[in-house]
Amino acid sequence: MQNLWDRARCLLKDRLDPDAFNKWIAIIRPCENEGGRLTLEVPDTYTAKHIQDNFAEKIKDALWDTTHRSVGVDFRVAQPDPSASLPVSAVPSDRKAGGQESPGIQNDIDRLKERFTFENFIVGDCNSFVHSAGLAVSRDPGGAYNPLFIYGGVGLGKTHVLHAIGHQIRRENPRLKIVCTSGETFTNIVMNAVNSKSMDSLRSKFRGLCDVLLVDDIQFVSSSQFVQTELFHTFNALYNDGKQVVITSDQPPSALDVLMDRLRSRFEWGLIADIQPPDEETRVRILLRKAQIEEYDLPFDVAEFLASRYSGSVRELEGALNRVSAHALLMKQAITLDMARRISIKTLNEGRGRVTSERVIRTVADYYNLSPVDIRGPKRHRAVSIPRYIAMGIIRDHLKFSLPQIGRIFDNRSHTTVLSGLKTLDKMVQTEASVNNAIRDICLTLGFM
Repeated sequence: MQNLWDRARCLLKDRLDPDAFNKWIAIIRPCENEGGRLTLEVPDTYTAKHIQDNFAEKIKDALWDTTHRSVGVDFRVAQPDPSASLPVSAVPSDRKAGGQESPGIQNDIDRLKERFTFENFIVGDCNSFVHSAGLAVSRDPGGAYNPLFIYGGVGLGKTHVLHAIGHQIRRENPRLKIVCTSGETFTNIVMNAVNSKSMDSLRSKFRGLCDVLLVDDIQFVSSSQFVQTELFHTFNALYNDGKQVVITSDQPPSALDVLMDRLRSRFEWGLIADIQPPDEETRVRILLRKAQIEEYDLPFDVAEFLASRYSGSVRELEGALNRVSAHALLMKQAITLDMARRISIKTLNEGRGRVTSERVIRTVADYYNLSPVDIRGPKRHRAVSIPRYIAMGIIRDHLKFSLPQIGRIFDNRSHTTVLSGLKTLDKMVQTEASVNNAIRDICLTLGFM
């Protein structure tokens, strides 16, 4: 164990700045080596967190070069500490000593969703091109399709493909370092790094220690020039070093007005692939595959009925299956076509009978992973304003509220402010398919379709 660490430490001494090595690496003492994991002892919690955030990947690289195999690393605090019995990976990354919040880089941005793999992705005419492009990128990261830009409506499988690419790359190239984030999370990380004066750590994470960058929902990145400039330089650094970038959005790059021109143009350098709503045959296969994964029996005629009834997003389709399977489980009955019909009709009738402005706002908020407070409140960035306009439009069109009534619901906005928002929505309905898809899915959930 001591010999292993000594050899790795020699490599680190050659690779790191002398001051950084003496301050952070020389003080580490190896204490355990079991089950392919090495436990390293450090003086205190703050040191453990700093090393974890800034040097963990470099340490793993040195251990790999020493042993030619993957070695997991945990840190243990030498002095008595409430978190001393835990490896640092189990301690929340946004905590400093004493329990105070630290707006550092979030460790959980790298986590890939386990069920989103290519094995669980149902391929049809609607998504075969995206599927093929994702596999090609997985086999040759940084090759011909760089960047890969995937776009399509909500709930069609963009996130699934993004995470599947990450899983496949990790399987075939375990040494490559993958960073997976979203437009909104990237924004928050940049702003937190500015406030905590840790931009060097951020840039190391997203550039120096990154071989594959996966960014979901780029349309929700802040319009802030500083944030987008940081994204621009991150993209350039990765692209110039032959690192792979994969991005998803609800629109193609040319339609993303929130982005600076130079970012939009760079996202168009590689391959742009769109994903369409699944046809009925593909929807049936999606339902049967989900039932297989969840290990319950789904008759083919029930899958056909649900596929014909729910023709929007995959998310909506799976939600319908979840309601039917939950009913069967609770009632201890087999899933039948009659049951599926009754639940479908009941859901539709309940939606039509109880729709209020509060329910509309809550449904829109759930659809966009926001809170009702966000929808009603003063925030004006695109990630909130578009859902707000959609909620206003549904309340206007289906509940027949007047503009002053809508204004009172939305934080006492004026008549002219509401009118301006609705005009913006009407224009977007004419030009942006993603907005149309969202309105359709939300109205279907509410029972208006």
